[in-house]
This record gives sequence, structure tokens and C-alpha cells, in this order.
Amino acid sequence: PPHGRALALGVLSTAPCTFIYAAFPMLLAPLALSRLGYSLFDAGKVLLAYGVPVILLAPAFGRLGQRFNIHAPLACLGALAGGLGMLPLADTLDAMSLATALALLGLGHAMSIPAQMTLATRFSKPESATAGAPAGARVPGTAAFAGAACGAIVAGFLAGELGAPQALYILGVASIASAFVFALAFLKLGAGQAQQLPD
Repeated sequence: PPHGRALALGVLSTAPCTFIYAAFPMLLAPLALSRLGYSLFDAGKVLLAYGVPVILLAPAFGRLGQRFNIHAPLACLGALAGGLGMLPLADTLDAMSLATALALLGLGHAMSIPAQMTLATRFSKPESATAGAPAGARVPGTAAFAGAACGAIVAGFLAGELGAPQALYILGVASIASAFVFALAFLKLGAGQAQQLPD
């Protein structure tokens, strides 16, 4: 049913991005830099490798998505780029490798975040924020918060059990997997039927 499609695509278009953001730039990267002996100031400079691509490139990718209506492919490519950047950290975890992975994640989020915002509005009606709206209408925002919370919890658990390098590798694999899952779901369910939720 359309409501079910909206739920599935709304979750898949928002939660993976916030999950990885909370897990890597917000938690594991600062933790790894601290263990490498970096001060807060120096760690902040390394973390700029994530923020700069997002700020500079997100508007361009947003316009590209609008012009060619390629929001879903951009969301998938963004998750793929971010995931591929994290895989090498299992073998080499130093400031340069972290900066490279953060830059690739920033590039990926510059692609995916504007696309996800557009997709989220497609899957929810503007009046969905009103009282009495179906729960599925609020799912993109709820999925984003849930993804961030789960990302921090999972990253902390994996880092404690396996160490930061292996945790980052697993998160990279998860990001790549989410790209393929979203692509398959989008192709199977279709965006058109999910653009309007039932009243």
C-alpha cells in the first residue's frame, strides 16, 4: 500500500545518513584522534575535512538533483562514497587516513543530504505535521533522530568490543549495504506511489 511504501522509503532515505554521521564524525573520529594524541584544537582541524566538502558542495549537488531529478541516485552514491572511504581505516588509522575518509564522507553527504530532504518531502504531505496525521507521515524526521541515536550507540559498542578501526570498517560496510538496499527498495517500490500519503 502507498502508506507502507512511504514508511519504507522515508526510513531508508534518512536514517542511514544520520546513523553514519553520529557514528563517525561525531564519535569515532574524535575518539581515534584523541587516542593518537591530538589536542581538541588539532582534532577539530582534522574534522574540518568532513565539514568543508559538505558546505561547499551540497548546494551544487542540490541544484544538480533538482535539474535532472536524480535524487535517489545521489542518495545512493553518497552512501557508497562514504562507506568506501571508511573501509581502509581497518588497516591504517592515522590522521591522514581519517582526514581522507572524512572528506569522502563529506562528499557523500553533500550528495545525499539535499537529495534526502527532497525525497522526504515527497513521502510526506505538507499537512502531515498537523494533529491527527498518520504516524507514517512523520517518519522521515523520526527516522533521522532514531538513526543518529542508534549510530552513537552502535559505534560506542563496536569501538568498545572491537576497537575503533574494526568499528569503522563495519560501519563502512553498513553504509555501502544501505546504498544497495535503498536502491533496490526504490526500484521495487517506486517513488510515484509514495509521494502522497493517505489522509
